[in-house]
Amino acid sequence: MDASGRSSQSQGWLEPLGYPRPEEEKLSIHLAYATRRYRREPTQIDGDLGIGVGSIPTLPRGGLALAQENDTWIITLAGYGDDEPPLDAAGFAEFAASCPAPDLGDLISTAEPIDDGVRYRVPTTVRRHFDPAQLPSGYIPFGDTICSFNPIYGQE
Repeated sequence: MDASGRSSQSQGWLEPLGYPRPEEEKLSIHLAYATRRYRREPTQIDGDLGIGVGSIPTLPRGGLALAQENDTWIITLAGYGDDEPPLDAAGFAEFAASCPAPDLGDLISTAEPIDDGVRYRVPTTVRRHFDPAQLPSGYIPFGDTICSFNPIYGQE
């Protein structure tokens, strides 16, 4: 079973064993997302446990805030192309405030940051067309080894 994900190396080791490399379809998405954690107050966003703001064609940025244990928020902001969310607290808040709806910016303006955040970049989505007839007996590609979507859609 190969569940090593979007960075799977299996196609590279299948070839020396005499198996063809699976055909790949790639779609360029140039996604960057950043995640930071914040202290959560029960009164924020009227006590709701999460909010999401989607991107629109004229403003390709958005994000998601979800309540977590120990009264914290995990907040992820995303942008496409050169529109990368900054990691510093002020830049992160400014990016959130400029999303298509004010909800994330409003939340961050009243929340205390508790970490420095991390950034991820996903240049492409990939689909590998494995042909079961052309694979070693017992080998099973699984999950993102076969197809890796845009992680912002929560399909990972």
